[in-house]
Amino acid sequence: MIDTHAHLSDRRYPSVPDIIKKCGGKGVSRIINVGYDLQSSLAGSNFSKQFENVFFAAGVHPSEANEKHDFSKIEILLTDEKCVAVGEAGLDYHYDGYDKKNQRELFEKHILLGEKYALPIIIHSRDAIQDMCEILKSNRSSLQNSGVMHHFSGSNEVMKNYLDMGFYISFSGVVSFKNNKHAYGNISYCPDDRILAETDSPYLTPEPYRGQINYPYHVAEVYKFIAAVKQKDMTAQILKNAKLLFRKLK
Repeated sequence: MIDTHAHLSDRRYPSVPDIIKKCGGKGVSRIINVGYDLQSSLAGSNFSKQFENVFFAAGVHPSEANEKHDFSKIEILLTDEKCVAVGEAGLDYHYDGYDKKNQRELFEKHILLGEKYALPIIIHSRDAIQDMCEILKSNRSSLQNSGVMHHFSGSNEVMKNYLDMGFYISFSGVVSFKNNKHAYGNISYCPDDRILAETDSPYLTPEPYRGQINYPYHVAEVYKFIAAVKQKDMTAQILKNAKLLFRKLK
């Protein structure tokens, strides 16, 4: 199995080596550590050097759009042989204090970086569907390396827009939540060759571990749910999808 979206640099993890070891014992052979600012992106690079099965993405989360960032250092990371994507980047209008203009500019900067370095983009979208679709459509020519809609939980209509633009759809542990009314329909609707699985650990812990800290090896619960909906084992297909999207993934 592959966990296509984790945050190993989170302070809640006292021992990353122990996590990596446990992942191996539970069948998780690859992890993509996703950056949300320069420090977490640098940490991802360091983890990728320490652990053969860890790859990383470098970028700045939209919640950091009002801060200043040294993109010259981000760009250096994007040239690393184990950097498989730009991100996570996108739009997040959920909490008070966001600046739409800053977020849009930051997101479009990531899109251009993906084009420059021939990398896909890991996209975060929260309470911003209209603006997200508008930006993706207007920048379509710069998105030839595709990308993934991280932690997708919207409607099938919205998913269709993303699929039509060539994006992959990633499902997280929230598909296992009993009150998730869209999960079954979303997974059924998503083509087999566009599905990815993730934890977004340490967040979004799936059942039966909900309420605890999430770990990359809990991605197994996401795979189980996807398999139950699709009525077949999707492990090999998801790894194939990940390799097609993240072309530097070994």
